[in-house]
Amino acid sequence: MTPTDAQARAIREIVEWYRGGRRTPQVFYLAGYAGTGKSTIFKAALEELREKGGLKKHALATFTGKAAAVLRKKGNFEARTIHSLIYIRMDKRWVLNVTGEASDVDLIALDECSMVDEAMGQDVLSFGKKVLVMGDPGQLPPIRGQGFFTSREPDVFLEEVHRQAADSPIIWLATMAREGKPLPLGRWDAGELGFAQVLPHNAETQCELYREDTQALCGLHRVRIGYTQRIRRRRGFEGPRPMPGETVLVRKNDRDLAIFNGTLGRLMTAPRPYKRRAGDDEADAKLIHLEIDTDDGLQVEALTDPYLFDRHFREVPEPRYRKGIQWVDWGNVLTMHSAQGSEWPDVTVVDDGGAFREDQHRWRYVGLTRASERVTFLRRMG
Repeated sequence: MTPTDAQARAIREIVEWYRGGRRTPQVFYLAGYAGTGKSTIFKAALEELREKGGLKKHALATFTGKAAAVLRKKGNFEARTIHSLIYIRMDKRWVLNVTGEASDVDLIALDECSMVDEAMGQDVLSFGKKVLVMGDPGQLPPIRGQGFFTSREPDVFLEEVHRQAADSPIIWLATMAREGKPLPLGRWDAGELGFAQVLPHNAETQCELYREDTQALCGLHRVRIGYTQRIRRRRGFEGPRPMPGETVLVRKNDRDLAIFNGTLGRLMTAPRPYKRRAGDDEADAKLIHLEIDTDDGLQVEALTDPYLFDRHFREVPEPRYRKGIQWVDWGNVLTMHSAQGSEWPDVTVVDDGGAFREDQHRWRYVGLTRASERVTFLRRMG
């Protein structure tokens, strides 16, 4: 793909930044909307740096395992999670791996990095390497504490969608959403470039949410809760606790377990009750152990407060946060904040973005850009 003038300028600025060594900042922030060619620019800059800039070895990492898998599918076979790049498991805890791969590269590149918080960001910088971060400013504002690398003005900001990317109906609809334009009803099939459809949200079209091969997304937790239980019943699961084989979602960061808000996985066994010990309080009596096979390739045992499961069936008070206790929920339907940074081949979006007022255009944009091959947008009418 021949780079545009803006893309060529971005490649040139990245190369000049890297070759500047200690004379230039440690971090370069490349921002761009979906379809503007961030991945193309990254690959081209790497090639030039290998030829002329003295680059011998680099690392490419993302916050989520889903995002890393997407990059590997696109030919970036070295892609991995940031956590696996810079930490190592020792004495049942993850600690900074000061002699690991990150210490032996010339450049660390981070993609989909808006969810990186200050602690992880400082750990990345501690290796003293040049860091190229790539992000999409069209995403929703990061959750409090995140956005360590992206909370400033970018060094390069790509706004023009490349002609070939614009031929994708997914990118076309996402761009319309980002620009605040109404999404027309219809179906668009561009073969290898993707499939998209915008349907009215009604009883007949809700079947799209129940397909086994789609990831359902919405904005509001009450909408997510309603559809979660319908999907569970249709897939043969029932009851107030998750069953083996069900998809579950981690809702709080736990660095020791290497699980983070938005981590998805499958429940391996039936939940086990927690055996109380001397000194435990009454709240500990309801804790459960969950064995989860995460999408990041880890098998973890999480001691969980079932508050989020209980909330699907009745009003329950939110428990106080305690270190070592995880919050896990069903993952059949995700909110946009949980989905941000991940990507699936097939996504179905429930249009409740109007509740987000000034962020509703971003909300729709995020939902549409989570799909790599097929997206269904169930639009609220009227």
